[in-house]
Amino acid sequence: LAFLFVNNLLLSWAVYPLAKQPFVWDKMQLKGKPAADIFGPTDRLVRVGTPRCLGDNDYFGCIRRKFFDAEYGARRYIFGHRLKQALDFGKVRNFTPLPTSDFITSFMVLEKINTLGILRTLQIEPPIINSRMYDLAAVNYLLSRNPLPKGEHLELAYENKQLYLYRNKRAWPYYYLADRIETIEAYKDLYNAERGTAYLWENDEKISISSQSMGNKRSLKLVKFEYGDVEFRYSSDEQGFLVMADSWHPNWRASVNGQDTPIIKTNGVFKGVLLPPGNGVVHFFF
Repeated sequence: LAFLFVNNLLLSWAVYPLAKQPFVWDKMQLKGKPAADIFGPTDRLVRVGTPRCLGDNDYFGCIRRKFFDAEYGARRYIFGHRLKQALDFGKVRNFTPLPTSDFITSFMVLEKINTLGILRTLQIEPPIINSRMYDLAAVNYLLSRNPLPKGEHLELAYENKQLYLYRNKRAWPYYYLADRIETIEAYKDLYNAERGTAYLWENDEKISISSQSMGNKRSLKLVKFEYGDVEFRYSSDEQGFLVMADSWHPNWRASVNGQDTPIIKTNGVFKGVLLPPGNGVVHFFF
């Protein structure tokens, strides 16, 4: 132990001070501020990639476009960014809940994407840059080490030698007050879901709200967001329905103005709560 202590003491004096340059991820600036500061607590990112050149009819052309025609070329530095916590969408997990797995694979089947091992594929930069699953699940940023093909739904938000960050303009909000409520019988019924609608399972408790009129004044504000503890303040002239794109689980609880209220499985695998008219505080806790 004494040897290790002395060794680390010498390292702290002689080696560590030599690395005075900021880390790669701390150099990423956007409008003079750290690039990670553009993210809010509810932003959701997915790491994507470009299709492999193996099997491409124009293999050498694909290699040229992917590695040499890009702005930073083949010799750009690609280390560092994986360790930036704010830019990680998911980690390797021991398991995925069955409803979440069914939700994801149902969209992949409808979009004719090979579903063999799709959950594992989603962890290793899949070449999936356009999916309704991303939109409905409030995935509002796509991260890639290479430039992505241009698309109307993508807007370049940030780039440097390590990465390209795109804003998904079709992403649904992480939370919203529903304009109306519809029912579904299967995940595939969500594929053509309309933004602003809350979709409940046909076999669950029947809930309805009045279609939102133009004269209805309502507001919703996120005031607290921590793991297992989320709070909103809302105001509405009429009864409303709050949707949050966070996975439903039986151990989650909710209250409105201190009174317990049921959490309803909404949009397939997410949370929803019925709100009385007036002003109130909604509290989700695990």
